[in-house]
Amino acid sequence: MKIFTITDPHDVIYPLPETMYSDTHILYHGTSSIYSEMIENNGWDINGIPLELQDFVDLVEIFKKIDYDGINISVLKSYTIGSDEKYLQLKKPSFSQQYNTARNYATNPGGESITYFLKSIEDMLKFSNDDELKKNHISKIQTKLNENLIVQKKSSNPEILDNQISRQKTALATLNSDYLTKCQPVLMNLKQKYSQITKNHFPVVYVIAAGLDIFNKDDLNWDNAGFILKALELRPTVSVPPSLIRAKIIFPNGTDYLVIPMNVDAVKWQPQEWNEHCIRNNLEKYAIDKTE
Repeated sequence: MKIFTITDPHDVIYPLPETMYSDTHILYHGTSSIYSEMIENNGWDINGIPLELQDFVDLVEIFKKIDYDGINISVLKSYTIGSDEKYLQLKKPSFSQQYNTARNYATNPGGESITYFLKSIEDMLKFSNDDELKKNHISKIQTKLNENLIVQKKSSNPEILDNQISRQKTALATLNSDYLTKCQPVLMNLKQKYSQITKNHFPVVYVIAAGLDIFNKDDLNWDNAGFILKALELRPTVSVPPSLIRAKIIFPNGTDYLVIPMNVDAVKWQPQEWNEHCIRNNLEKYAIDKTE
């Protein structure tokens, strides 16, 4: 396994040879350095979950009980736990055909799940300690509840609203109790626990050479050169052994999150095209002559 070290956080240029850039069998996995030992020893186990998911379920439940939402907790519900909690039993690792997508993903301290877990804890702590936020939230729920009760009385199928009304009544009762006060020590303990995990984090991108047989064919488009992914990420159908790792790219000083358009190549063998893109979009600090 070759190791490439990128010390400049602004360096988003593809660091590997051109032959690997154009090889459609080369895939990338962005992660945190805290998982490096596990990956390099065991690869990616599709039956293994490297997180204590009950902590995440417990946090989501706090939001659920008070009918409170937000961008951060939505990420956890969608991508960590999954709709209908489908990821609690099995969450397959994901790979990308795009180096930049994997590099961006790796910017999350401790990985995406832990990053948004900590952000969600901060959201709930802020809400718990802000009387104005709580007052406004209670008012919104009460207004929606009153509207639903009126609609239900007039509806020919009143049972359709039963779940919404029950959820809103539960949320109001919870918000008017000492529930959030009792949750504070739990939230603080979770914050301390996961903040320690991310303390020595730095981004890592693993490069693998994958055969087509480890992926679901429904996720692939075939062409003469090999295959093209239909989505930004691809999940294998079997565990991926460490023997498939071809390179490891580490960013000891971190790396900037930067979305690069699909029609633009941030590569050292086409500096003019990339530099012109940087100038047009006020991204001069990412130009090739700035990162070498």
